[in-house]
Amino acid sequence: MAYVDGFVAAVPTANREIYLDYARKFDALFIAHGALKAVECWGDDVPEGKDTSFSMAVKRQPDESILFSWITWPDNDAHDKGFAAMMADPRFAPDTNPMPFDGKRIEVGERLRVVEGRALRIRGRAVLPQRRQIELVGPPELVGFRLTL
Repeated sequence: MAYVDGFVAAVPTANREIYLDYARKFDALFIAHGALKAVECWGDDVPEGKDTSFSMAVKRQPDESILFSWITWPDNDAHDKGFAAMMADPRFAPDTNPMPFDGKRIEVGERLRVVEGRALRIRGRAVLPQRRQIELVGPPELVGFRLTL
């Protein structure tokens, strides 16, 4: 069963290209150490919440943008081995490759199990035998599943 590590951070908007270069380098390392996929999402219209939001969670400043990222692992064992290999990899060392944002304000969801619902399509619409269906919509690379409760 696949697992995901998810991350939300506030990155200085002026550092967008610096961050993307950083992410490309480390995403490739995660994949070299067993990850299936790494996705980076740069927020350009992330709503502010009244009680909670990505911005509140990472204490985003006016000159910062929200980053939403995740790494997909094939299973729990691959996650543990891959993450341990990343932590031991000298290319990942923060003293030689510092993060282009405040790492103290990152929110991490580690080892989240991927749950995929299966839908029957009738005339282009998803029809599920269960009572409740939550459909997450968006670009396929951002949201590619339906969850049934």
